[in-house]
Amino acid sequence: MARICTEQIRLRLYNGWTAVFNQYVPRKADGTRDGRHLPRASTRVLHVHADGHRRYYKNNVLQAERYV
Repeated sequence: MARICTEQIRLRLYNGWTAVFNQYVPRKADGTRDGRHLPRASTRVLHVHADGHRRYYKNNVLQAERYV
């Protein structure tokens, strides 16, 4: 089932980290948002540190890190 991104959420975490993730809803056949469903968070999350460090998580498993 195709999905449409409705918004991007930024949550402040501990020690200067911020979590960034998208919320999705199912798409109807005509390409518009299906209003019968509530937005659901994606399984992919990007953690960004104030120093520029980034960590990419998929299903709560660390997939990649980048240190600046």
